[in-house]
Amino acid sequence: MTYSAEYATDHPTRDEVEAIREPTVVEFGQPGCGYCQAAAPLIKAAFADFTGVVHLKLEDAKGRLLGRAFKVKQWPTLIFLQEGRGSGASGAPAERAGGARSPGENRHQGLPGRRPGGHGRQQGSVKKRF
Repeated sequence: MTYSAEYATDHPTRDEVEAIREPTVVEFGQPGCGYCQAAAPLIKAAFADFTGVVHLKLEDAKGRLLGRAFKVKQWPTLIFLQEGRGSGASGAPAERAGGARSPGENRHQGLPGRRPGGHGRQQGSVKKRF
């Protein structure tokens, strides 16, 4: 399957997603989401290199059960499910990416002990919260 340009509103169940045996990317988002629109060309380009990966592009919203089952809280969220994950894996994603950031935003911004420019406080001055 190749890249899906449109969001599907008819969702599979969690069990149906689990039954897929091919490597699969489940993408959650909204057609009107600016971050989703900005990410779409990048996601499409990535699928050009991975033609054997199934792409499920699903419209998400409050109360959508599949999105809640995967704990989706930001759009777009992409979840890669690996081939052969089996029923014993309880649907654990192999990889997960979500919540677009603006181009200049550092992934460590807002974390305790981080200062702009990537310089942290002195070693030992910040308790680890993770």
